[in-house]
Amino acid sequence: MTAKNIAKELFDAGLQGEALYTAMWEWHDLTGLETRDMFTHYQQLQKRTGPSA
Repeated sequence: MTAKNIAKELFDAGLQGEALYTAMWEWHDLTGLETRDMFTHYQQLQKRTGPSA
């Protein structure tokens, strides 16, 4: 599992705000991956798809 894969999974699940923050830290605890890396990839996905309806 990579930070990019995790970000895609969280993005596809529609997580935002506190739920996103919590999920990223849970993944960090499981994998040791940096939350900032996950968030960077998450932001890139947001930019590509535009704002949520």
